[in-house]
Amino acid sequence: RACNDGSNSADQAYKLDQVRLAALECPSDPSANTAAPTNYAFCVGPNMGWGIAIDQQSGMFNRNAVVSFRDITDGTANTIAVSEQVTYEGLSSGPKDLTRVREGSSIRGDNGAQDSWPTELTQQQVEGWGQAALALTAINGNKVGERWWRGQPGRTAFSTLLTPNSTYPNVTFHCSGCNYDGNTMMAARSMHAGGVHSLMGDGSVRFLNDNINWTTYQYLGSRNDGGEIGEF
Repeated sequence: RACNDGSNSADQAYKLDQVRLAALECPSDPSANTAAPTNYAFCVGPNMGWGIAIDQQSGMFNRNAVVSFRDITDGTANTIAVSEQVTYEGLSSGPKDLTRVREGSSIRGDNGAQDSWPTELTQQQVEGWGQAALALTAINGNKVGERWWRGQPGRTAFSTLLTPNSTYPNVTFHCSGCNYDGNTMMAARSMHAGGVHSLMGDGSVRFLNDNINWTTYQYLGSRNDGGEIGEF
């Protein structure tokens, strides 16, 4: 509505930036310096986020892809809907440092066509990108968890390619300084010890351990992979 009601969209966005919603802020992660912060992000699944083909968008929430409950063929209890994220306050140590989004449009190299698990991406490939991201010094100016009203990975969405509280940083493969509307890897993170709280599609809340098996986590991120998850 802010962009389509005939009023100035920039002015409306500024006004939304002043709106803080207590329901979207986790007490463990105060965000005094973040505009309209949110600690909760929707799950786009085991893929590179925005900028990929619709048939590769395998999470409960996607871009330009309508998902209904009948499309969650793995079962709502086995599919992540929402999880925690740590906002970026300008600090440079601990979880906050890993929240700072590194920029590196070139680190995907010859594997740029690989967008989604399990059809293309492997754990080895994701870890390779994570290692490359650790070496990057360029930081995107946009903040994770900023602007709860903006539907983008890093703002209000995350993927499961990086496991909870990953030791690899958030990274965008998009252009320098751009919004996160291209390929990204954005992890679920929290200030709680040992893991993150995740809301499943059936409304239940599970605490997912930092040491969760990578493949199991991809199964939980996907709505339609058909795999057997077991205990997690």
